[in-house]
Amino acid sequence: MTTKVCKLAHCDEKHHCKEYCHLHYKRHRAGVDLYKPKQIKDPGRGCSVKGCKHKHSAKGMCQLHWSRVKTGTPLLQEVQEKNGKRGCRIKGCTTKHHSHGYCAPHDQRMSRISTKRKLVEQFGGKCTDCKLEFPFYIFDFDNVLDAPGHVSIGKLLDRRVNYAVLQEELKRCELVCANCHRTRTYSRYPELLEDEK
Repeated sequence: MTTKVCKLAHCDEKHHCKEYCHLHYKRHRAGVDLYKPKQIKDPGRGCSVKGCKHKHSAKGMCQLHWSRVKTGTPLLQEVQEKNGKRGCRIKGCTTKHHSHGYCAPHDQRMSRISTKRKLVEQFGGKCTDCKLEFPFYIFDFDNVLDAPGHVSIGKLLDRRVNYAVLQEELKRCELVCANCHRTRTYSRYPELLEDEK
């Protein structure tokens, strides 16, 4: 039995999917030129960041520094260590590293912040009521339909649900600043203010 190879004439790598090898299938999906010369990694090549002794992973950097470029973290931020192992990169946190340079709780918090920032941008970054612009953390997503089974966007962000679930819930929501959200809530439920009289 012969081994199936990539359908490109110049490539004799083993077939992976859709008649392409792994590399050419990835390029096909990404819309990258299939005939672009293959980059050969130099096993002795190190990270290009000054003072870093880790081996090269991508874009001339080690995995840690490339991850920092993608997340917008300063390249030279100190890596904290706990018991000789890499720790969370939040200053003062001594919990062990979990993912993306953070311990598990900080990784979850950073993921929540990143997703909320994107959702606020999706809504235009302005309050529906007062029309003012604020930083993303000032905003709330007000569920205007108040439909049964409604779960707040905040809870969904904490649960790290997939983007499709968030988009479905956002169809019922309007973006409002914290002040306008409180005003809306108390105008909907005036009985909450009765004790104040």
